[in-house]
Amino acid sequence: MTIQVLFASAAASMLVALSTAAGCAVAAEPIHALIVTGQNNHNWQYTSRMHKDTLEATGKFAVDITDSPAATLADAKTLAKYKVIILDYNDSHQAKRWGEPAESAFLEAVRNGVGVVSVHSANNAFNGWADYERMIGLMWRDGTGHGKFHEFEVKVVDPEHPVFKGLPLVSKTSDELYHKLVNSQKAEYKLLATAMSAKETGGTGNDEPMALTLAFGSGRIFHTPLGHVWTNSP
Repeated sequence: MTIQVLFASAAASMLVALSTAAGCAVAAEPIHALIVTGQNNHNWQYTSRMHKDTLEATGKFAVDITDSPAATLADAKTLAKYKVIILDYNDSHQAKRWGEPAESAFLEAVRNGVGVVSVHSANNAFNGWADYERMIGLMWRDGTGHGKFHEFEVKVVDPEHPVFKGLPLVSKTSDELYHKLVNSQKAEYKLLATAMSAKETGGTGNDEPMALTLAFGSGRIFHTPLGHVWTNSP
């Protein structure tokens, strides 16, 4: 299972959930999605454009990318057209918050039902921003780490969930395998997939979360720590 397949499946299932919640069939016209990027210690210039191509290839999404979220998210009129926001953003430990009014507008949009997909190091971002940590659930904080980049198996623990329904129960991928993610805000979440963090690759010897869902107000959140692409090595 590649991160592209998981990402597209998660976003597509969120599309169905949003349409179902509205009491209608999946709309024939594309659903508008926004990829938030522009700052990351990973190769965001590559991954954000890959995510756009992956989603638009399904024929279900019209995708915009912002490399300047502080400006884009502050514009309530622009933000109102999106149903899903994809986070490919990490402040890279530089305390580079979006500021106001962008942060309040983003939180309000999600509370009112906009879906969120958090990819890889988006869970590293904004240490101490409690609402963001509550939204994402499991964060890279003190004590979190990963072993070497390697191939491992991702195991589905909820095969009936829309994100994984119809996908293999066990798939191989090559990635960083995050371990000891921190639930700093004690958020309630539903675990969808795990991977064994093997000691011989620098891991914990335990199963670690690889996909989960949770809610923030009326917003549906999908979070995966998969998706590592280092700078200059797409």
